[in-house]
Amino acid sequence: MNRIRLVIADDSEPTRYLLQDLLKLDYLIVASVGDGQAAVEAARQFKPELVLLDISMPILDGFEAAKQIKELCPSTPLIFISDHSETVYIEAAFSFGGSGYVVKSKMIAELVPAIGRVLAGEEYGRPIPARCSRL
Repeated sequence: MNRIRLVIADDSEPTRYLLQDLLKLDYLIVASVGDGQAAVEAARQFKPELVLLDISMPILDGFEAAKQIKELCPSTPLIFISDHSETVYIEAAFSFGGSGYVVKSKMIAELVPAIGRVLAGEEYGRPIPARCSRL
């Protein structure tokens, strides 16, 4: 069975270890890196089938890394994993090519389902636009 190749990019070493433990049985983790530039280089080298990106990382933030990864590997889906739960960050993640967004405080419960949906071609975590009501 060929496992999906995955890159993990997060500046927090404990978070990277947690993600590795959570995903190592079902996915082939080809790189686990601590900054955005290293994420871009891992994408260039390994051509992963999925990239998990933190937003707040050194050298290149997750948004800039996403932009560069999408230039290298346009069909590779990106899932942002972040402490930021504000809509402005979530919308920015999708505008930079993200296919999914998971808030770290919900990561244990939501990441595996998010990966499944994204790999099936769906989005995960995009805010639902507010509807205007008629008076």
